[in-house]
Amino acid sequence: NEVVYQSSNKDQKLRYYNITYVAFFLSIMLLSFALLSAFGIISTAHGQGEICRASCSVDQTTGEERCKFTAKINVHSSELGYFQFEECGDSIMPTLGMEVGKTYEFVQADRTNHYHPLGFAYF
Repeated sequence: NEVVYQSSNKDQKLRYYNITYVAFFLSIMLLSFALLSAFGIISTAHGQGEICRASCSVDQTTGEERCKFTAKINVHSSELGYFQFEECGDSIMPTLGMEVGKTYEFVQADRTNHYHPLGFAYF
């Protein structure tokens, strides 16, 4: 009672068309991103590969250095928006630089942050 599946020529054509559509879609997405970046509509880094630094001050009573990033969402940068930080200028989704031993505060008081929780990753 062995069941053997033999793919038909029709199955192979469908598989080919699916791969073709995916490749076409990815090509269009990459081209769109490249054009948006070239015209300055999307910027993926603060300047040319720069790291964005927080605004810092020293607490006079404890001597502890406290740094702040002020987050907001640029709703015009994509269908769901991308994060921007006041300390990083007009840069969208910048690379944030942090130093060991400092306390960082991420302020999300701007109303555009509604339903946009911050997520963190390190490399």
